[in-house]
Amino acid sequence: MLDDSKRRDQLADPTSTTTSANTQNSPFDRLLIAVIEDDRDDYIIIERMLRRTRLHEVASIHFDTVFKAQSWLSRNTPDLIVTDYMMDGVGEGVGLISTLAETGVQAPVIMITGAKDDTVDLEALNAGAYDYLDKSSLNAAILERSIRYSIQRYGVERQLRQSQRQLAASAKIAQEAAAARTLMMSKMTHELRTPLNAIIGFSDVIRSDQLMPDAPAKAREYATDIGECGLHLMNLLNSVLDVERVAAGRHSPDETVFPIDAEIERARRMVDHTLTRRNISFAVDDSMLGMKLRADARMVRQIILNLLTNAGRYCRDNGRVSISQRALDVGVAIVVADDGPGMTAQEIDIALTTYGRAQNEGADAEAENGAGLGLPISR
Repeated sequence: MLDDSKRRDQLADPTSTTTSANTQNSPFDRLLIAVIEDDRDDYIIIERMLRRTRLHEVASIHFDTVFKAQSWLSRNTPDLIVTDYMMDGVGEGVGLISTLAETGVQAPVIMITGAKDDTVDLEALNAGAYDYLDKSSLNAAILERSIRYSIQRYGVERQLRQSQRQLAASAKIAQEAAAARTLMMSKMTHELRTPLNAIIGFSDVIRSDQLMPDAPAKAREYATDIGECGLHLMNLLNSVLDVERVAAGRHSPDETVFPIDAEIERARRMVDHTLTRRNISFAVDDSMLGMKLRADARMVRQIILNLLTNAGRYCRDNGRVSISQRALDVGVAIVVADDGPGMTAQEIDIALTTYGRAQNEGADAEAENGAGLGLPISR
């Protein structure tokens, strides 16, 4: 058996020819091949074949028992392992492949055998061998081709494993960042909701005839504007939270059976100020009155609200907004229509992306207040 320290010195010396012969340029330079073979004559034949290959500076180290090979491999890593199937009369080569995988030895394995058994090749490949060679037909060309194939395949698989580890690490970092962002948004919106609820509540009190009958008309007007701004901010916060929940995969629906017209009315009341200010009429198709849906009521209300908000922003003054339904093979489609300028296919794609806003010259100035969240959430 060639001494390992001596072999290293020989590899460092380009004039050495003890275990390598060809000096042609090759991507397979300075290969160390561990040969596990209990038949000394067979090892000599393999070593001579290695010399006749076009591989550049190939060194081989021989082990005549599996135990010796395992002991050396536990401390060293060759570029390739060539092992016999039959060691000491039993098929220890297959067991060695499994053991190498379990102990973390990082090297491709080629199995050779003289056994006349059609099941041996499948047994070897299933155990993890990169190739299987028959001794009776083995020559330098076949051996070189197998070495090249095994090393190249191992290199590709190693790069793939490295990429997968990097991808998994990046995915973990992204998930942790998304979770931290969601937590931050949740805490931030909670802190903002308290003062917003107070602002909205006090504005309702000021513009109430019953609670403050002596309030000046101008004060009521200001209170109305303050309340509408507060509701706008509250809806924006809710939309941001919905986007974060969807992105985090934690937006699970709570399905119930409910009347759709009740949710339409709730959504309409929230956009009534915009519709009234711009003298936009609102109509609900008669077919939707009394109709019941099985879905998440809050999500449906949010979708309708988002669509009605967009319709109110983009509809022309003195226009019309309508809501109707169309039967599908499974369920129904809720259709919100308005008299606005519409959008091109490209503008629709932009509007359906998170925070995306289509620039439509025919839209009302109020459309500029959109945050680009309503349609993505509705989708």
